[in-house]
Amino acid sequence: MELDELKSAWAQYDKKLSRSLALNEVLLRNMNLKDSKNELQKPMMTEIFGVLSMAVMTAFFVGASIRVIDEPQYCIPGFISAVVALVYLAFSVMKTRKFLKIDYYGTSVIQLQQNIAEVNRLVLKLRKYELILSPAILISGPLLFKVVHNVDVYTNIKSFLFAMALVFVVGISASLLINKYLYDKKFQNAERLLKEIEDYKLDK
Repeated sequence: MELDELKSAWAQYDKKLSRSLALNEVLLRNMNLKDSKNELQKPMMTEIFGVLSMAVMTAFFVGASIRVIDEPQYCIPGFISAVVALVYLAFSVMKTRKFLKIDYYGTSVIQLQQNIAEVNRLVLKLRKYELILSPAILISGPLLFKVVHNVDVYTNIKSFLFAMALVFVVGISASLLINKYLYDKKFQNAERLLKEIEDYKLDK
């Protein structure tokens, strides 16, 4: 084979290889961006549900407390729980807005990584406050029993406190598991998928 023919063959091979690598990068990018978006759909939907549920809880606590406004042992815990539910509502709104602002296809991979990391930092920051405030929700117990079941828990306060402690332990355990598998794992998976794109670009 003549030298010129050999050079021409290598040039054609190089072009085909470059096109193949570029196509592989596009396919990997599209696939991983889609998978990354899917990973964060569940935590985002959880926050949207949190917005709705906390709005309902806030309205319920306020309405129930007004019904027993003449009985401070019931209405005061109710109003406190309403304030806590309102704070949770604000947190969920903040996180939902951050999730919805993530642009998976209109930004660079590096910018997308930064945006997801920013959402993750917000989730972790607010999680601390949510855990600190969680016991305050339990003080709505007397109001709930009074309004829903017409039961005065103050007549058997020890049994009530034991039940609330049990609910608190179960609730915290469930919250930790949800945070681990529904949030932390999902963020880790999304970040791993985006890192694969960057690693492929660097290895070319």
